[in-house]
Amino acid sequence: MRGIALVGWAGGLHPDLAVGDIVLADVTQNLQGQRIPCTVVPLPDAKVGPLLTVSEPLLTPESKEAARGSSALAVEMEAYPLASWAWTHHIPFAHARVILDTADESLPDLGNALDPFGRVHPGHLAWRLLTRPRSIPLLLRLAYRTRVLAPILGRIARAIVQSWPTQSL
Repeated sequence: MRGIALVGWAGGLHPDLAVGDIVLADVTQNLQGQRIPCTVVPLPDAKVGPLLTVSEPLLTPESKEAARGSSALAVEMEAYPLASWAWTHHIPFAHARVILDTADESLPDLGNALDPFGRVHPGHLAWRLLTRPRSIPLLLRLAYRTRVLAPILGRIARAIVQSWPTQSL
């Protein structure tokens, strides 16, 4: 096995990050300050630095600012357990993200509309949007960005896979 690559979306914590920026983790950390080193691969235009894994989305600029004390560039919700497992098993772990929302932007609070695996419950989502109509523009902005920026994810994944040697590590 060459390694494991995790590619996905992140929220910006650093104020200089813009929507569509690529962040490559040199470290994945959790809120308790535990850090797992990541494999840094050549990825043009990527900003390299720590990424923070949280269990709940950071919905407001204020919550993102509070998390910024971790020194992480961006925040996501999946990587730390996988990075920890890979580290324990001596498997290289590359972790790259595309910024979907900046440090000064809010995200829609979808409440129970998503299950723990990120799957949408349509009825719960409809109810949430009916009872919180101000969430609709935020959700539409997020959906638009996801669609427009999705090709970057594939480009990153291909670049990571192509950068690793063909022999087993």
